Amino acid sequence: MAIHEPMREVSAARGNGFAHGVDDAARRSLMRLTDRAIGRLEELNLADRGGSRPDADTARTIKTTLAALPADARRRFGCRSTVQEALDGLFDAQEELMRPRQREQWMSPYDAA
Repeated sequence: MAIHEPMREVSAARGNGFAHGVDDAARRSLMRLTDRAIGRLEELNLADRGGSRPDADTARTIKTTLAALPADARRRFGCRSTVQEALDGLFDAQEELMRPRQREQWMSPYDAA
């Protein structure tokens, strides 16, 4: 699947009221997008390139991925330059994407009242 396919899904989700409260469909699209970038970075890491900079194609994929993320998730990525740092940053961004969903699951029935 091309990287542009989930980008269309994300754009459509943004048009449907996408803000800090990412809806489930948008969250899934963003997770797929970040998973693809993580997969490429993991391949580079396994090839013993974790301490080096990502190649141009991977850097473009990361840039495209970050552009699709909400600002709070982009901030979690921060400034990362090596393959390993970019992996860590994307995992941090994914954690931020899942944070609102986790809060919903942790709420007790008494919190809703």
